[in-house]
Amino acid sequence: MRQDVTNPGTLLFAMPMEQALHGLPTTGGDTAVAVINRVSVSLPELGRQPAQLSAAERNRVYLARNKLLVDMRAPPPMLVLARYVGTNVRRLTEQFRAVFGLSPFAYLKRYRLERALDLLLLGNKPIAEIEAEVGYRPAHLSTAFRSHFGCAPRTCRPNRRVGTELSKVLLPAQSHAGPPLKSE
Repeated sequence: MRQDVTNPGTLLFAMPMEQALHGLPTTGGDTAVAVINRVSVSLPELGRQPAQLSAAERNRVYLARNKLLVDMRAPPPMLVLARYVGTNVRRLTEQFRAVFGLSPFAYLKRYRLERALDLLLLGNKPIAEIEAEVGYRPAHLSTAFRSHFGCAPRTCRPNRRVGTELSKVLLPAQSHAGPPLKSE
């Protein structure tokens, strides 16, 4: 699978977690805030500019994406998803790739893993509960998470709880996040 190296968000998701965290503070809550700030600055949207798709085709793709995300715990098979949006599997996959750069289920996998990371960084739910919430069977999240981020879910969890103030998460961390990622 070809990596898009011009999109800083794609670069962040392609690198191991240790590399993504390089230069960030190592104490629990500060690390979580810095990671969230770095990701939010680097990723305005996972999607790409649609390549020559009509408005109806784009709407179909977004409808399919929304259906996948709403049914994240038990997503429909591709044939059912394609019929739901009124097209065939091949066309839906091509159009989905044109808009998001990924197949529908690769997009769903990435979304699930990012959601799991959010839950790990921002909450204190047990990993088994996070697995269920994002639609992974027991122990499968750890394998996929390690493959995607380069570390186990347990090691990505902050050592201490993130502060309860929403402003700590939403406001950029002063001098903690380092320079923003640059695209070439």
